[in-house]
Formats: sequence, structure tokens, C-alpha cells
Amino acid sequence: MAGASRLIRKKEKEISMIEPKNILVAEDSLEDFMLLKAAFKAAKLPHRLHNVRDGLQVVTYLKGEPPFGDRGVAPFPHLLILDIHMPKVDAFDVLSFLRGRPELECPVILLSGSLPPIDIRKAVNLGAAECFDKPQEMGDLITLVQTIHHRWLHETGK
Repeated sequence: MAGASRLIRKKEKEISMIEPKNILVAEDSLEDFMLLKAAFKAAKLPHRLHNVRDGLQVVTYLKGEPPFGDRGVAPFPHLLILDIHMPKVDAFDVLSFLRGRPELECPVILLSGSLPPIDIRKAVNLGAAECFDKPQEMGDLITLVQTIHHRWLHETGK
């Protein structure tokens, strides 16, 4: 019993020491964005999620152009999460835009309800770090955000 309590306290201390990172989430569904935000909160991950609704806004945000010119309000992200199918400019167009622009570089993860193998190959060839299917269950979404944290946002310099 005492061992379990020690383990819980250690885990709580580790979580409280996580440095919050900024994540730009390109998701046209406000409901899906809120679910992702709730999953980070349920996983006790303090990262700050910023939402844009389409690929054109992603480009504008990354370039720091209005209305995203104030980096205090719209900080450059440590990670970009893209829905593959967005209005105006899709994830592939965003990835193509980012190629050859090291000043705008950050890891990019695709998160979509439908990721056929051909789209995964195309995304990776264009520079996506990873591609994930959107989980249907909250427990699976929490597990996914924990995976994202450990792979891309953990304090080991990522």
C-alpha cells in the first residue's frame, strides 16, 4: 500500500514538472478540437492548444501575420497537429508549403478520421512526422495524447 502511494506521488510530481508547450491544432470541427483539449486535460498534460480552422490559417499563424502577429497571444508552436481534410487549404498543401522553410519548422502530426495508406505515404514524403487515426473513444484519445506528449513534447529537448 505504501509503495503504491509513493508511486502515485512520484507520478503526480512528474506531471507537475512538465513544461507546458504550445500546440497549434488545425481542426475545422470545434467539437473535435474541444475533445482533443479535454483529452490533454484528462491526461493531466498542461500543454496549451491553439486552434485554427483551416490550412490557410495555419500558414498565416506560422508566418505570424495578422491576426496572429502577436507571439504573446499566438506563440510559435512546438508541435503542429493537422486534420488531413480541411477547408481552403488541406494538410498536404500545408506540408508542401512548409518544405524548404526552416524558419517555420516544427514537428507535424496528422490526425484524421480517415487515413488510407496512400495518404500516409504522401504525408510522410511531404514531411509529416507521424500520422494517427482519430480515436472514437475518449480513453483511446487520452492514450493518444500521452503518446504524442512522450514522442514530441517531452522535456528531452523535443
